[in-house]
Amino acid sequence: MPSLFQNILIPLDFTEKNEAAIDVCLELARQNRSRLTLMHVIETIDGLTDDDVQDLFDKLEASAQTKLEMIAKPFKAENLEVEIEIAFGKRGPEIVRNAIAR
Repeated sequence: MPSLFQNILIPLDFTEKNEAAIDVCLELARQNRSRLTLMHVIETIDGLTDDDVQDLFDKLEASAQTKLEMIAKPFKAENLEVEIEIAFGKRGPEIVRNAIAR
């Protein structure tokens, strides 16, 4: 029987409350040999043009990439397949979009 946890999406905002979720997902992934997606959504600001905030978004994206790569290390050490995704938009809709796509 296939695992219920073939793909695990872990939305992260890099706060302490994420630590427990990461630990639970690591254990689930170990038990089920799950594929994981570590996701961070950078909130966009309505009414601003890309030119107004591109530098800021570039810095936020680079910072998120670094943090997600650090979070991915324990998963990779277990030889689990880990994907990193950084999205721009509103958190809720972007997380749902990603979950539906998987």
